[in-house]
Amino acid sequence: GFKSAIDGKMIERTKPSLSQGQVGNVQTQIENSEFGYCTEFILQLSPEKEGKKNFNEKRFVNVLENNGDSIVVVQDEDLVKVHIHTLKPGNIFNYAQQFGEFKTLKVENMQEQHSHISEITKEEQKEYALISVAVGEGVSKMFKDLRVDYIVSGGQTMNPSTEDFVEAIKKVNAKNVFIMPNNSNILMAANQASEVVEDVNCKVIPTKTIPQGMVACMMFNPDAGVEDNFNEMSEAISRIKSGQVTFAIKDTKIDGIEIKENYFMGLNGKNIISCKEDKVEATTELIETMIDEESEIITLISGEDVSEEETNKIVDYITSRFPVEIDVKNGRQPVYSYIIGVE
Repeated sequence: GFKSAIDGKMIERTKPSLSQGQVGNVQTQIENSEFGYCTEFILQLSPEKEGKKNFNEKRFVNVLENNGDSIVVVQDEDLVKVHIHTLKPGNIFNYAQQFGEFKTLKVENMQEQHSHISEITKEEQKEYALISVAVGEGVSKMFKDLRVDYIVSGGQTMNPSTEDFVEAIKKVNAKNVFIMPNNSNILMAANQASEVVEDVNCKVIPTKTIPQGMVACMMFNPDAGVEDNFNEMSEAISRIKSGQVTFAIKDTKIDGIEIKENYFMGLNGKNIISCKEDKVEATTELIETMIDEESEIITLISGEDVSEEETNKIVDYITSRFPVEIDVKNGRQPVYSYIIGVE
């Protein structure tokens, strides 16, 4: 094995395990058990630290496959996002921690969820229900005010799973359900849920941002037909521009723009417009690129890390330069200092 490695040939384990004798035949247990633990985490790789090992994605996935199912592993540079159904979440955590430290952890007992849903008395289905993904007390309330029946918690740093959406669809108990994922990374899970649920006409409005989700909800008409609603809501999201201001986690260079750790980046859609040390400056520079002669309304949603003084500076800047209406909302969302919608 040593000689092969020196010659550049890695020998993969054909039947890896967490540790010798630590777990019995876990795969057999899983096959014989309908439920386990829905386990999710984000791992910050740190091979440079003492006691940590180099990460090999193929080997990592092989180990997980031998100890669970419904596995999703996504690596983005030094971050690894993992989803797995397993009977032994503790063993998965112990194995993963060999390669770094956890940024987030989430474990849910699917047996308890199943039992809870089974105990709910079957009520008469209502005609329509809206489901939206949101994070932040203020943002969630905004969607509730727009007649959203159920909020699925999640966002950029921790995306909801297909199971989260399936559970939400069951809880709203409606014949027709519209889902607003509000993030491009969440679209797939929402679409998968809409395909697997039975006895429900579930449609996903392909919203990729919070402003798109809000404008889609505004277009919902409980007196209209399903297809008319779907077409109106889907068409509406193309009429709004979305921007976000967030902090950089490391130094890098993207599309010719120097990114510095802990500076604030302004994103117009997915394009990074600027990176500034001051969040107000980053926000106003972003807004400059979003507004044109046809713009009429700006929605400014402030996050949990901003002050009233900073928001007032941005509002003063907008009113002094553009003949538009401003709607300021306190979203209290994490990660994004400001979420901006321009119509």
